[in-house]
Amino acid sequence: IIDAIQLAGIVGLGGAAFPTHVKLKKSEGKFVDTLIINGAECEPYLTTDHRVMLEQTADIILGIRYLLKATGANRAIIGIEKNKQDAAKVLRNAIPSDAPISVETLEIKYPQGAEKILIKALLGREVPSGAHSVDVHVVGVNVATTAEIGRLLPHGRGVMERVITITGPAI
Repeated sequence: IIDAIQLAGIVGLGGAAFPTHVKLKKSEGKFVDTLIINGAECEPYLTTDHRVMLEQTADIILGIRYLLKATGANRAIIGIEKNKQDAAKVLRNAIPSDAPISVETLEIKYPQGAEKILIKALLGREVPSGAHSVDVHVVGVNVATTAEIGRLLPHGRGVMERVITITGPAI
């Protein structure tokens, strides 16, 4: 799965564009017990993740299945801010009964979408300064990246389009 993600050129769509396959590679002596799917927007006024959660739900669930297998995690948590209850409801309704996936709503505060803050909010685990999420047994993946994995990986294709937010007084 990780090699297919690398070949497809799927990068993190959460803002940093970090190569997803690098994040998923297992580090020697480390294990992952929890996969966090980041549905909390990283900046105020963004609506990209919200739309993806509402419109690409099946792709997200399939992407989570691939990511669980790739990471070896035994559960996935989708973190969504409380002002997106419609997305939380749609995702909860889409989760198959046999899937170890839950949806958790979070306080609306900046920067809730930052990975280390999201891990603390959802799991109570603190990623030490200079460390990475895998050091507290977590891999975090943006919801849009997860949807792309679910949509593109079965077909061996890479990202060719991207949902974006356009806002402001000139719009």
